Amino acid sequence: MKLFKIILLLSFVSVFTQNKKLDSLNSLLEKNIARDTIRVNLLNKIALDIYNNDKKKSLNLANEALVIADSLEYLNGLAESYYVMAKVYAVQYKFDEAYDKIESASKIFIKEENQLGIIKCINHKGIICFYEGDFDKALKYFYKTIESDQLIDNNTVIAKAYNNIGIILNNRKKFKDALKYYTLAMDIYREDSNDKYMLITLNNIGVIYLNTGRHDEANEIYKESIEVSLNNNNKIMLANSYYYVGFIKALKQKY
Repeated sequence: MKLFKIILLLSFVSVFTQNKKLDSLNSLLEKNIARDTIRVNLLNKIALDIYNNDKKKSLNLANEALVIADSLEYLNGLAESYYVMAKVYAVQYKFDEAYDKIESASKIFIKEENQLGIIKCINHKGIICFYEGDFDKALKYFYKTIESDQLIDNNTVIAKAYNNIGIILNNRKKFKDALKYYTLAMDIYREDSNDKYMLITLNNIGVIYLNTGRHDEANEIYKESIEVSLNNNNKIMLANSYYYVGFIKALKQKY
């Protein structure tokens, strides 16, 4: 049986950057030239939005934020800069640098008792392990992330961990367990109307249905993905969903 592959976009990858949001942040940055905490936060937010598409610029922005935050003794801003850098280095497969930066971020977040920051770092350590191929260790970090769900008021971080667990279990062909975690992630994304990550998880659920012969359910999932893609003008995911709907029709010999 042909096994279909999930879209390997661990939830930390910002492939579908919201241009309007980015334009707005850049506009605010141009207006705010003062070396203050507002500029630090803007620099970090922009760096986080673009890190997968423009790694060099992301690092430059995060480094500028780091320098200003350090001069202001703005520790949470400093930690966020390290966190962004860790994300860039992870997608560049520079694991030593990624570990160094995420440890720096984690230590500061712990000192500041910033629970969201601490949990983001735990999840990202799992992502680094995933890219290194140490899936058992990655799972430990992701499980530790979801165990912390009562400590923060941020469902997206928990949903990302659910999704990351689903990716690993799917790769191990534990489709039933993977579907469980994808569904948990989907519940949060639906509740929060988080269409970007919803699309990724929808498509990965569809792949599980295809791999287990549940073609009708896969078809419904990809139809929903088409609707969400159209509403968000997401051409990449739209093309992917149309492909699978056509493939399922071919399987059923309904040309």
